[in-house]
Amino acid sequence: MTSTRFERFLKGTLPAAFALGLCLSGLATPVAAQSVAVVVNGDPITSADIDEHMKYLRVIKKPATRNDAIEDLIGDRIKLRQASRVGLDASDSELTQALNRVATSARMTVPVLSSAFQNAKVSAELIRFHLRALAAWNTYVRVRNKALNVSEAEVDAALARDANRVKDAADYTLQQIVFVVPAGSGPGVYEQRMRDAQALRSRFTDCSTGLPLARALPEVGVKPPVTRVAGALSSGTRTVLDQTPKGRLTPPERSATGIEMLAVCGKEDDGDRTTVRENVQADLVAERLSKMAETMYQDLRKKAVIERH
Repeated sequence: MTSTRFERFLKGTLPAAFALGLCLSGLATPVAAQSVAVVVNGDPITSADIDEHMKYLRVIKKPATRNDAIEDLIGDRIKLRQASRVGLDASDSELTQALNRVATSARMTVPVLSSAFQNAKVSAELIRFHLRALAAWNTYVRVRNKALNVSEAEVDAALARDANRVKDAADYTLQQIVFVVPAGSGPGVYEQRMRDAQALRSRFTDCSTGLPLARALPEVGVKPPVTRVAGALSSGTRTVLDQTPKGRLTPPERSATGIEMLAVCGKEDDGDRTTVRENVQADLVAERLSKMAETMYQDLRKKAVIERH
């Protein structure tokens, strides 16, 4: 597992009994026993477990009533036991992935989440136990549904619903051209430089010939090429770039240094479209797996022997 402060916190405080190789027969509770509140298939949940899990839920910004904690703890035991029955457990890398998912869901980075857990004095044993249940169950659901897939038509429909995902993936290769206007120049100078810029724009038909033309002009600077992802640009800039054909210049604009234009030397989205399709497909599969996981869990819960004390 990657050596983060949070993981060092877990490893430094967990007793050996909670190592990943722990046999799940007669699951140990992750917090020292006090009074038993619930028994799930013979495995006790103590009042201390519930109190600790309530703190955990508050840190990750989830509903944190006593009943919320109990339901989560019941789920952990049912899911981990079921995964164990088919020989599945959580590897270190899978625990790391589970931790990242929890942090993302709580809109935190892992280091921030680590600090929050430590500040709230949440039991490291409970955190590791819970992450283990999440990771093992996730593996179990995927193994049970490994044939699950989505069709090309479903991916196309999802892309049609969210066309911006393709637009956001496009890369622009740009070079800025500046017609320099000295500080303190009057309006007439700006007007002349604007005419000069418009004249270049009318002659600029591709970057291979147009950029040398720009460099040959007096008091004109051509900056090195940069690549920008559409999703990182303002909507106004994206609109201008979308309306500017590849190999042409954007309309000239006045700036603090003079008159500026952008040479659109590349609009690359073919490769990104493939990546976007793959991401959309993965999202659809994950959504379907999530629904399957809930159905599978509810079936197991109905069969579980749950005693409340």
